[in-house]
Amino acid sequence: MSDPGCKGSPDCDSFTDCKTCTRHESWSGDSCRWCPLDRECHAYASLENTCREDENIKSPFFCSRDDKKYGIYSPRRAVTTTLLSAIAYSDDPQKCIKAIMPNSDFELQHAVGQRCEDYHLFKYKECYAYTAISHAKRMIILAYRGTTDENNDNAQLHDELLSVLTTPKAPFITGGEVQYYFKNAYDKLFPCVRRSIGDLVNLYPDYDVVITGHSLGGAIASLAAVSLIHTGVVPENKLSLYTFGMPRVGDKEYALNHDRIVNNSWRVVHRRDVVPHLPMCNVAFGCRVTASGPYHHRTEIFYPENDMSINSYYKLCREDEDDECSDGLVTDNWCVPGVDWDTCVRFHKWYFNIPVGTYCEENGSRKKRSSSQRSLMWDKFSNDECRLIDISEEFTVNAASETDLKNFTTDPNYTTNTENVITDPTNTTTEPKNITTGADSGVENAVTKEYNIYNRY
Repeated sequence: MSDPGCKGSPDCDSFTDCKTCTRHESWSGDSCRWCPLDRECHAYASLENTCREDENIKSPFFCSRDDKKYGIYSPRRAVTTTLLSAIAYSDDPQKCIKAIMPNSDFELQHAVGQRCEDYHLFKYKECYAYTAISHAKRMIILAYRGTTDENNDNAQLHDELLSVLTTPKAPFITGGEVQYYFKNAYDKLFPCVRRSIGDLVNLYPDYDVVITGHSLGGAIASLAAVSLIHTGVVPENKLSLYTFGMPRVGDKEYALNHDRIVNNSWRVVHRRDVVPHLPMCNVAFGCRVTASGPYHHRTEIFYPENDMSINSYYKLCREDEDDECSDGLVTDNWCVPGVDWDTCVRFHKWYFNIPVGTYCEENGSRKKRSSSQRSLMWDKFSNDECRLIDISEEFTVNAASETDLKNFTTDPNYTTNTENVITDPTNTTTEPKNITTGADSGVENAVTKEYNIYNRY
């Protein structure tokens, strides 16, 4: 008897694993096929099948490619990487890390940057990332800078995002196509990123590599993560990816290959954050269609409540695009400019009660100023190639050492602290805890209280 809750053919859609699925036939006599994007079994030509025909698995012999042991999501690590993503927005990372993580054992290593004057969505018009290391946690960090929001203009952000995300796509080295804007920014930094991470991995081969970024920084982090494994710089069992409010990076082929290469990938989404739903999968039919289009890779970690803290409820989403997670919440109730767009953007800006893009400025690490101004590192970066800036000691403009790829070296002489805590935010009134209603519910420093409990992962 068919299961009334199953979609498509009952002969196929009642099976819940790849090997069982592909050993059976549907009512038509064709073999059932397993879609690795939605991780469901479908009959031939099912309209509910998210995968294109060539992406389906039709034999149990090919199921093993998608049966890799997957990682475990850590809310504690997510809070830490949110803070590390916030540091990427600062042009004075040493002051920032001391302001928001004063007892942290993370030691900054290199700023990686190139001038990107035609990339108006990036703060200071720079493509930028930095690397850091923690000996206590045996961890190497790569964090990418994300989207600027000049003058807190949400309408401008809407227009610029739509402009960027509707540009043509470009082929990517792991297969599939990705957004042209992200690919170009990735290309500008990756030669230096690869060298920096490669040298750190050679020095500390037993350390895990954690890659992170918020907003557009998350998109470039996604490209870097899959590339570092694909090119052999980092073993797949040593790399994890944590992104926050990341837009769709590429098409279904890119998503599927990313799923198969990066087996510890976490896309954190806060309630009705609109950016993860751009660009739209399919304007007419949404994400659950066979046709190709923009598509997320796994795994979404969905925080459905207004308040988001380390102890908040979250859902680990089964499908790459899951209607039971943020897709259902936003697709069925789209954020509309002039109506509730500002609310949706506020969800994008705040993760774990941290205003990611402005957290360093609000905590006094640097006087707030226009993102169109030159950064402290501007004169050290080039228009033509990426540069590595040594930020392992106190950063000053005069002391910053410009390093090209030929002369790049890594200083292994580090010092280590033993705790990892953050300070009280100095600004707890700029954003109400209840974002939807705007009611001031007395934002407490939940991040600090919870994070102090966990000084190790």
